[in-house]
Amino acid sequence: MEVPLITVLILSLTFSRMGDYHCYLAEFSTGDKRKDSADKSLEAYKTASNVAVTEFPPTQSIRLGLALNLSVVYYEILNSPDRACHLA
Repeated sequence: MEVPLITVLILSLTFSRMGDYHCYLAEFSTGDKRKDSADKSLEAYKTASNVAVTEFPPTQSIRLGLALNLSVVYYEILNSPDRACHLA
């Protein structure tokens, strides 16, 4: 059974927005709250990216935006520039 495109779009955008929300929280939080927000952001972006990679072509704008956002999380939030550059 094929999943309708609108369902795929909603899933991708929902997880992307969850990632955005937790990324913003992580930018201004400290300690355990920052780690928790960073972990939730990473998890949401990875989930959205997994949906996008299986459902969208490499040049699709949602997929490209998710890759960019995930690389920002690696670079700015998780202090992992190597992973960020590899992804980007």
